[in-house]
Amino acid sequence: MTVWMTGSGWVPIGDNSNKFSGTFNANGHVIKGLYIDRDENFQGLFGFTGAQSLIINGRLENVSVKGKQYTGALAGFNNGNITYFSVQGEVSGTSFVGGLVGQNIGNILRSSMVGTVIGERRSIGGLVGYSLEGGTISESYALVTVEGVGSVGGLVGNHYRANTHNSYAIGKIDADNFNAGGLIGVDLHGKISNCYAVGEVTASIPSSGYWTAGGLIGDCEVDPEVANSYYDSTVAINTDTDRGEPKTTADMKAMETFTEWNFAGEDAIWGIVNTPTHYSYPYLIRNRQDPAPGYTLRAPKIITAFELNHLSPTVSGIIDQENKTIRVLVPDGTDINNLVPTITFSGQTITPDTEEAQDFSDQVSYTVTAEDQSQQTYTVTVIIKEKDPFIVSVNGVDSITVTYGASSAEVMAALPETTAITDSNGDTHLVNITWDLSNYNCYQTGAYLIEGTFLLPTEVQQADTPIDLQVFTIVRVEPQPVTPPTQYTPPSGRSSGQYGSASEAKDPNATPNSVMSVQMLTIIKPWIQLSSWIMLQAPVMIGLWL
Repeated sequence: MTVWMTGSGWVPIGDNSNKFSGTFNANGHVIKGLYIDRDENFQGLFGFTGAQSLIINGRLENVSVKGKQYTGALAGFNNGNITYFSVQGEVSGTSFVGGLVGQNIGNILRSSMVGTVIGERRSIGGLVGYSLEGGTISESYALVTVEGVGSVGGLVGNHYRANTHNSYAIGKIDADNFNAGGLIGVDLHGKISNCYAVGEVTASIPSSGYWTAGGLIGDCEVDPEVANSYYDSTVAINTDTDRGEPKTTADMKAMETFTEWNFAGEDAIWGIVNTPTHYSYPYLIRNRQDPAPGYTLRAPKIITAFELNHLSPTVSGIIDQENKTIRVLVPDGTDINNLVPTITFSGQTITPDTEEAQDFSDQVSYTVTAEDQSQQTYTVTVIIKEKDPFIVSVNGVDSITVTYGASSAEVMAALPETTAITDSNGDTHLVNITWDLSNYNCYQTGAYLIEGTFLLPTEVQQADTPIDLQVFTIVRVEPQPVTPPTQYTPPSGRSSGQYGSASEAKDPNATPNSVMSVQMLTIIKPWIQLSSWIMLQAPVMIGLWL
């Protein structure tokens, strides 16, 4: 195509006196850089196609096509059949200007245009400028910016007794004067079904004041047959009463909206992305846009925190994201008729507004609206906590006895680890005891008063008249045991002369040595006592004597 990149560029195949009536099968090939700059009618890769023509299975990329009337990148005027052909680039002309085809009375199936289409006058469309009686468009789409004076549409500029089904247009549509529509600029006796448009549509309002712009169709001289067709009211500037059904972006990305469309089975025409994280507008299964139209992360609409900061301490709600509920427990005595919550959320708006006082004596609903206008409602329930029971008594602890020299660790092991307390409801609770052995001495016989302390369980509070959170026990240390003296044993190997012969026969009537020792002590002891008395009294007696 580089030969045709200068001057007036490519010379179209066929014209109104010599129509192209053959078959052009591109076999999936891409034609790049088609260039036309010619101030003539019937401009495009093909100028004029006859009823027997077939153009199929190809793509035009980076086109720059400029003509007068009946100008389109693929064909200026189509009376034949176009299937599976796509265009990307820029197309401009005066009237009957379209991104794919300038004027159509043939059949266009599973084709598309992505780019910009500009017309100086009327009948300017993203895919087709003017589709009239006998013309059919099906399973096709346009992603475009379209500008013109009048009859400007995202897919078709002027739609007269034509049929358009299962198609869509997304883009920005602007008419300098009148009749602009997200899908079709102006319609007369046409049939439109299972189509949608997402577009920012603008048009001037003439002095006559008749309908000039709409989300789906700009103007209808006679009401068209429109069935199961929608437009994104979040995006469209103008409404479209009684022509297309307005839906929010969220609704336009929900399969449930398109109840009569074919999304299932082998013959399915439409698909849609609907995952927990992403969603899209419907796409055509056999003419798929990649990525899918409007494919984005789901617009967030979630409450992430609910707090009552004016309470002390701050109370935070428990959020159940699965069931979309928030449960708030406030202390006994809280006035729940005038609470001001602080709410953290992801979304565009929240109703009622955060920091706005509410009466929570009954459930309160908060609705988060996302940027796509989808909504999520949370139900908030505030519950006043019942007053906790208070401590009324502490069970005593038995005393223990340990041996002399028992270590602190041994004493600690012998002491009980827990005791029981009783609350005002009559319930008992086990509490852990921390013992203080600082005054314990393992080498001092006697009784020690040992103190233990404990903490209240979270569900039990202190009494109005506080009770000491402590217990006492006695630790007794046994006396040190006395070790008996060891009995004397004479050394072995004594001589027979010293202690008598070992061979001497013992007298059976003789008194045992141990008994004799006792008898001797009995005799000697009084003498020892008498001698001691004499020693003490001697000085006195001497003095009396002298």
